[in-house]
Amino acid sequence: MEEESEVMTIEEFLENQEAEEESADLVFGGDEGKECTYNEGYMPRQAVFSCLSCAPQGNAGICTACSLACHDGHEIVELWTKRNFRCDCGNSKFGGKDCKLWKEKDAENKENAYNQNFVGLYCICHRQHPNPEDEHLGEMLQCCICEDWFHEAHLGLLSSEKVSFVPRDEDNEPLFDELICQNCVGRCSFLFRYQELLIPPGIPDETHPVEQSGTSTEAPANVAVEQTMGSKAEKSDALTSGKKEEGSVRNGVSDVAGCSQSSNSICKLKPVNVNEETGNCFGKALFLERSWRTSLCQCDSCVELYKTRGLSFLLDKLDTLQSYEALAKERRKTRMEQAEGASMKLLNNLDHVAKVEFLHGLNDMTSELSSFLVSGDFRDTGKTVTSADVYEFFDRLKKRRKL
Repeated sequence: MEEESEVMTIEEFLENQEAEEESADLVFGGDEGKECTYNEGYMPRQAVFSCLSCAPQGNAGICTACSLACHDGHEIVELWTKRNFRCDCGNSKFGGKDCKLWKEKDAENKENAYNQNFVGLYCICHRQHPNPEDEHLGEMLQCCICEDWFHEAHLGLLSSEKVSFVPRDEDNEPLFDELICQNCVGRCSFLFRYQELLIPPGIPDETHPVEQSGTSTEAPANVAVEQTMGSKAEKSDALTSGKKEEGSVRNGVSDVAGCSQSSNSICKLKPVNVNEETGNCFGKALFLERSWRTSLCQCDSCVELYKTRGLSFLLDKLDTLQSYEALAKERRKTRMEQAEGASMKLLNNLDHVAKVEFLHGLNDMTSELSSFLVSGDFRDTGKTVTSADVYEFFDRLKKRRKL
């Protein structure tokens, strides 16, 4: 039997169209894809694509405009967004193929970072996505540090048959703002002194057996959530004192390398023993509260620590997806206002006779279309309006205008 097409009302169609356009704008940052972004340098965040037809090694990334103008019809991997990235299209990695939009480019963008995503692989399981066979592994979530994507089941958390340890509310919406994968937790060990910013994993359903979820980096199954993330009391105590103590050390590396006590640079953290505070947390993903980055200490020593660990971007407001999406929404709003303004300008530039004829024609078409959609054929029989019906309507309208 031939599969029936999806049926929707005009209102539903317009709403879906609007949602799809807005979703695309959020991913592309409001970039209309008309100009190569190379000249803007290493952008805080932009949509990036990989062309496996031109750079199968996965060591190059291209901007939205180049994916359309220079790589149309190629095998493209959409990478969502990447930080501090400059378009590679047409450089030495493309075997002499010039960029059609911006020819004068450096042979290589040395500050660009690449990972397995550029060859279409994700997670610690190194699989492609989407993959129907991986549906049981849960949703894909992105680490805000390495920017790789991970299956819920591969975040080093415990999980039961029916309950994920990823913190969600009763509507299954995430309770966290960003997450840090288990591979990056050690690099961000100073965050364990911000216990009030950390969200514990979800609580399992005790009526179902709990199993480990994927890799050798996971914590033992008998580690309690309270031990792992610290009790609420411990969280509130973590920042109750600004008293200077000796910096905590993990593997010989100080998390606070002698924070200055000068009036302009006082570290607000209370150093703790990272090993005691975190227990076995270094094999688990971390979940962080909303706007957690704004609470990070910015004394000279902490800023130097972020720089040493390659984490300076945590203090950059433009690095967050919230800022990126807010900018995209603003660009979309401006673009729509400009389009509306252009339409009104065109109408206002018409002389009186042309303007009246245009408005009469618009009213006639609106009236005819309304009558067509509520006509007896569709209203009484429940017949679906097809594309053929719409084309027929406009053909009749054109013929009527010629009479």
